[in-house]
Amino acid sequence: PSRASDIVVSGAGYKVVGSGLILLSTVVHYLQCGAAVPAVAPPIAHALPVLLRGYHTHAYKQVLMAGAMLPTSAGLKSISFKHLALSSQSLGVLLALLPHLKAILAAYLPEAQRHALKEFDGVESDLEAHQQQIFAKFVSILEERRRGRVKDLSAALAPPQAGAQRQPEPSANIKAVAADLRAVYKTLRDLLTPQQLHKVFELILTAFDAGLLEAYRGVDTAPAFSRQCIVQDVQFLRKEVARLHLSLPSGCCPNLVAFALALPVA
Repeated sequence: PSRASDIVVSGAGYKVVGSGLILLSTVVHYLQCGAAVPAVAPPIAHALPVLLRGYHTHAYKQVLMAGAMLPTSAGLKSISFKHLALSSQSLGVLLALLPHLKAILAAYLPEAQRHALKEFDGVESDLEAHQQQIFAKFVSILEERRRGRVKDLSAALAPPQAGAQRQPEPSANIKAVAADLRAVYKTLRDLLTPQQLHKVFELILTAFDAGLLEAYRGVDTAPAFSRQCIVQDVQFLRKEVARLHLSLPSGCCPNLVAFALALPVA
């Protein structure tokens, strides 16, 4: 099903789609069996990591490798930000639950067989790497859009021709970049946990810092008009990002800001 259900683990809410709910239901049945018949706890300790890895592999193929677009699968027209976010949420709830699963199983495993729980460490690494690749996908999509927005930046910030009246102001280029950020934020804010949301935007803006800096360095800054336009653009971007109320350890695009501050505007 396309609708997601909210699951709360340790105070954090995760939106989980149908396949994730089926997985969690199966995990619960495994644990119930282990509690009811402690003798089967050891094989369950081996079976659960296999089950979780199977889910991770299938989700990876369906979303990151776009398998869900195949006619033999879901037949989606595209893999959207929503699909990526919901996949990340399903991984997130599994990562949040792993310590609890290990603790429950440990209570029913003989001391000599608790080494089997180390298999969950490999699962945790796989899930974390998978989630990081989803975050990287968010960045790559936004970076591709960002590059398209600033491809004609030099022409946009060039001084007006003789006789033309034009004041320095934020360019249509940076307004489009900010609009992309707002649109993605609006999509993701209700799908990701706050921690995930802030992390994703930290990664996006780190990439933007380098990409925009390169783009603005390509502008001829000899004319005062162009320098003033660059400063206007950077100030505009900072204000727009500030409205998102993100937790950014280094602030918004610190290297780009430093570049703009160093430009003489007179």
